[in-house]
Amino acid sequence: MRSLRGEHAPQLIQAFLVLGLGVLAFGFLLHFASPTTAFLGVLAICILMLSVIKMELAVALMLMAMLLSPEIRLGAVGNSLIGDRNVVLRIEDILIPLLGFLWVANAVISGSRKLFVRSPLNLPILVTIAFNLITSARAVILGAPLAKTFFVNLKFIEFYFIYFFACVYFDSRYKIKLALGVMFLTAVAVMIYAVPMIPKTELLTVNRLTAPFEGSPEPGTLGGYLCMVLAILLGFFYFQAGSIEQKFFLVLCIGLSIVLILYTLSRTSYGALVAVLFAVGVLARKPLLILGLLLAVVLAPLVLPEKIEDRITSTLRPGTTWGLEQGAVDRIQVWKKTIFLWKSHPFIGQGVGTTDMMDSEYPRLLMETGVVGLALFLWLQCRLFLMSYRLYRTTEDPLTKAMALGYLCGQAGLLVHCFGAVTFCIVRIMEPFWLFTGMMVGLRELEFSKAEQENETEEGQPLKALRPAPVRGSLAVFRDSLYE
Repeated sequence: MRSLRGEHAPQLIQAFLVLGLGVLAFGFLLHFASPTTAFLGVLAICILMLSVIKMELAVALMLMAMLLSPEIRLGAVGNSLIGDRNVVLRIEDILIPLLGFLWVANAVISGSRKLFVRSPLNLPILVTIAFNLITSARAVILGAPLAKTFFVNLKFIEFYFIYFFACVYFDSRYKIKLALGVMFLTAVAVMIYAVPMIPKTELLTVNRLTAPFEGSPEPGTLGGYLCMVLAILLGFFYFQAGSIEQKFFLVLCIGLSIVLILYTLSRTSYGALVAVLFAVGVLARKPLLILGLLLAVVLAPLVLPEKIEDRITSTLRPGTTWGLEQGAVDRIQVWKKTIFLWKSHPFIGQGVGTTDMMDSEYPRLLMETGVVGLALFLWLQCRLFLMSYRLYRTTEDPLTKAMALGYLCGQAGLLVHCFGAVTFCIVRIMEPFWLFTGMMVGLRELEFSKAEQENETEEGQPLKALRPAPVRGSLAVFRDSLYE
């Protein structure tokens, strides 16, 4: 009888393990669970089975769910001690833990898979998570609602989990191209959904452009997401598009993205759009793009539709407070209030999830995490930029170069978007962003592997080490990955 130590042993063990757990869970759900819980449980079992059969299918489903998933409201949880919190579940909230379970199971059972990938981002991310938990625990001890701080921290941990999973999962160009294809198709679906809303768009009404399945219109969220997608599309247009058909598709998507961003009537998204286009012009060395951007700003009053022109020009209102319209004044007041409240906890803030969500990421960071939290955020952003910029400047691979350019410009757009939105808290923006980040780390690893193979001598020994030598054991790899 053949031993299970063969090539397919890990898959067989996983299949039996998942099948056994699925049967037990299904029996429990039939007897004890409510209809909603039973539906979610059966959905989780189906997804888990799908993941065992083909991990790529489960990842593709997660990518589509990031923008196209409906929100399932489970009601409020909490009491007088922990506070009330409305719990909303999305399909990817089920997918992400299940994929994480399979990720760990793969590494443990096979023994040849990595749990972690070396990256200059690991240390700032883990320090940020630890700091957020410490400040939140302190806030809860001082009387802050436990439910709110718990779920906000859980959301941030989920974002970072997506990153760690993506770093390990994207170990081949095939997987990266497949994921990019799914994400582009998802973006096209979002655009098609938003196009019919354009004629009805009106400021200060519910008739605003928004992504699918939003409870209320969130034009700023849609604008931030489209700015990130636009940056990636521009990267592929300059470095990856080969055939006429590919260029036509990219030009069509780029043009549609810009039109939709303009019709969000979100000034925050306008600022992000300008940042993305300017960054592309600088990094890709396209002076004509910068010149065209300046020309578009000058000619905007003559060529833009009336709705968009009014939204831009209405910002300045001579004779009013600060010479600005009320929305802009409110944001200035938020900054003033933030500085006043920040003085009471200047170093570590009031705790993550303890303040009402504002219309700006930077005041939120100052109020909730203080100077230390803001410094950690900037440290992480600097490492993101340096990693992507070095990859962009050194690689000769068109796919890697396109992704690096798009990621850099998308990051620039989101950092500008942060001035008018809590961008790094928004699920529909951050889940794709951290997946793109993990993809960048995967491309970086592939570049390292390619360079090391090309650097071998005739005897098969590397001439020099392009990165620290790997260490045995998952914990050792994780520890070593922190200090790269």
